[in-house]
Amino acid sequence: MYCLAGLGGNVDAIVQTTGEASKILAIDGCPLECAKKTLFQAGIDSFEHLEITSIGLEKGCTAVNEGNVAVVKAKALELLER
Repeated sequence: MYCLAGLGGNVDAIVQTTGEASKILAIDGCPLECAKKTLFQAGIDSFEHLEITSIGLEKGCTAVNEGNVAVVKAKALELLER
């Protein structure tokens, strides 16, 4: 995990370190895609993206439980294995 706010704030060390990562997974909780847009704005365009509502979990309306966490984890692992 790394600091999305640091990317948005254009903190040089954070932008550099993030850009050098071997794999990046941006996770957004809604269709506004703030994490994805923040990465693009920082000049980082090589990453996987998971928008939670696309897998049937609605932000603010879905229970946080082991089953739903497992769904997100499975999808995240699938994306990172690409």
